[in-house]
This record gives sequence, C-alpha cells and structure tokens, in this order.
Amino acid sequence: MEGPITVYEFAEAPSVAYTECYGGGRIVEQREEVADLVMVMNLIRSSALSPADSLALIQEIRREYDQ
Repeated sequence: MEGPITVYEFAEAPSVAYTECYGGGRIVEQREEVADLVMVMNLIRSSALSPADSLALIQEIRREYDQ
C-alpha cells in the first residue's frame, strides 16, 4: 500500500476496500485483508495530530519558510 485507502461499508454486505499504489489501484474484497487495511487506517488516525495541532504545525513551518 502506497496511497489512499477507502473502505466501503454496507448494511447488508461485507465491507470492501479500494487502495491506490504505484501503477494503479485495486479493489480488496477478502475480509482479512479489508480488516488489515482498516487497522492501518486506525493506526494512522491514532497517531495523527488534532486539527488545532495540525494547523499550528503548518503555521510554524510556513513561518520558517517565510524567513
């Protein structure tokens, strides 16, 4: 996986994922692999900055480039 991940959840069907990588994308239908992709997304979310902290970091980096 090298790019975005999109997970489609359905009320009455198993979840399906779409992931992009170098050279194209692919649809993931195997439950175990979809679960792995969901876990990756959750790990990324848990380590992400809050919106306020993200804004502060972007502003700090911008100030450094403006100097």
